[in-house]
Amino acid sequence: MILGCDISHWQGTPEFSAVRASGREFVVLKATEGATVVDPQFVANRPGAREAGLLVGYYHKAAAGDPGAEADWFCGTVGDLAEGEFVCLDWEVPGEPVGWSCAWLAAVQRRLGVVPLVYLNSSLRDGHDWSPVVAAGSALWLARYDEVTDAVPSGRWPALAMKQYSRTGSIPGIATAVDLDVFYGTFDQLRALGRQGAPAPADQPTDQPWTRLPTLHYGDRGPSVLSLQKFMTRVFPSYTGYSPTGNYLDLTAAGLEEFQHRTGIADGDGRTVGPRTNQQLWGFGYRG
Repeated sequence: MILGCDISHWQGTPEFSAVRASGREFVVLKATEGATVVDPQFVANRPGAREAGLLVGYYHKAAAGDPGAEADWFCGTVGDLAEGEFVCLDWEVPGEPVGWSCAWLAAVQRRLGVVPLVYLNSSLRDGHDWSPVVAAGSALWLARYDEVTDAVPSGRWPALAMKQYSRTGSIPGIATAVDLDVFYGTFDQLRALGRQGAPAPADQPTDQPWTRLPTLHYGDRGPSVLSLQKFMTRVFPSYTGYSPTGNYLDLTAAGLEEFQHRTGIADGDGRTVGPRTNQQLWGFGYRG
């Protein structure tokens, strides 16, 4: 078995290198909720976790709205997955979860090419017939706060894949209480639940798709600027107070500068959206 944790904006700004050094091998990041919410720390958390060498998963917190719309929101936010990265559905709301989950899980599998895990508590696991979800291949991530890493019954699932065994854990690099998780398998087995295929090489050729996005500059106007502004408003919470206008001026430059710094472009000043910034935007689902 291997140990990990799951986090959202409630954990502030983790020092992921310290999390990795503590022996945690994976982290599950909150990406989205419903069809309109992106976790405020998602843009910063993903590159930080990747750079620290943690295997990264992403979860969507269901709001029981239209499952197709929520699946689109999640997939559009997480964008392209790196090799081995996995995804999860978190169901914690009233309603009939099985049919809804089947629709969401199938839509995400079609878009991202991976079979999501499903996160439930014991009451939900035992209170519904999850056979269609089991048959579709979704593994179980169970919330059971017994403070130990021992496996517990898996209900209709043949085995328990992962358990969230504490919600008051302590990990170096995270200043607040944090959810602790255990995966009942090896690191490679967890990677096998995620995206398969080699990542793009470091010396990427110039015909990568993000290089075909337009280069934008401070002062530009038009539909390309408006498209970028609408995307930033959707996926980047710090930008939600801005009104897309199609004019690339001070507010857009300030938002882009923050986005650049959060995603590792330390010398970005927000006044140019070139190939490096477009590559980062592409990774979060921007397609122009």
